[in-house]
Amino acid sequence: HIVTPSGWMADQARGSMLGDALSIQSIPNGVDLAVLNPRDQAAARNALGIRQEAKVILFVAAKVIQGRKGLAYLVEALQRLQDREEIVLLTVGSSGDTRQQFSHYEQIHLGQISDESKLNLAYNAADLYVLPTLADNQPLTVLESLASGTRVVCFDVGGLPEMVRHMETGYLARTQDAPDLAAGIRTILDDGALRAHMRSNCRAFAVARYDLEEQARRYVELYEHAILTHQQHAEKVSL
Repeated sequence: HIVTPSGWMADQARGSMLGDALSIQSIPNGVDLAVLNPRDQAAARNALGIRQEAKVILFVAAKVIQGRKGLAYLVEALQRLQDREEIVLLTVGSSGDTRQQFSHYEQIHLGQISDESKLNLAYNAADLYVLPTLADNQPLTVLESLASGTRVVCFDVGGLPEMVRHMETGYLARTQDAPDLAAGIRTILDDGALRAHMRSNCRAFAVARYDLEEQARRYVELYEHAILTHQQHAEKVSL
């Protein structure tokens, strides 16, 4: 029995040498919705020392040295944005690989964060979370962002279209298209009504799909099914 976090990966498994498994299904990972939730943006910015009037873009910068993380596309997209003085880049994770590329922007780096409450502050302080990855399954950061009510801008790759609904919970840019990535960032930054609409959609979508209890329930159901199938097979063999 094969379980994947995304339907995209389940399809990959069905088309591979694993396709003859007894079952292949997708059970999305969950997050703690009680900790990761929408908060007051002004309070979150005060807590992190971010000016209230800024347009804040969150970027998780862990292991960006890997080509598939798409850092070059983010750098190009940001270079296309106007009014750089209004933008604050809020980064989490490793900063060594990004300081130089983002030197033209005001940057607040929070380093590695293990406290989910502080991580929730970062998502809530941001106007959007940008993920320029070129290949991914079901990124945990997207789940965290949606649960916090924060819109996501990313490329239309892998399992991301299952999580980011275009113009509903974020913006799906054409793959490896930096101008379109920039257009997505600008579209959300410039439209307060759209941000409010997406904020409620993000939270509702996360509650409906990424509750830890729902993930656990579906795994229990799978184990019960697998045990029953095994018992029935054993009974047939004994006859």
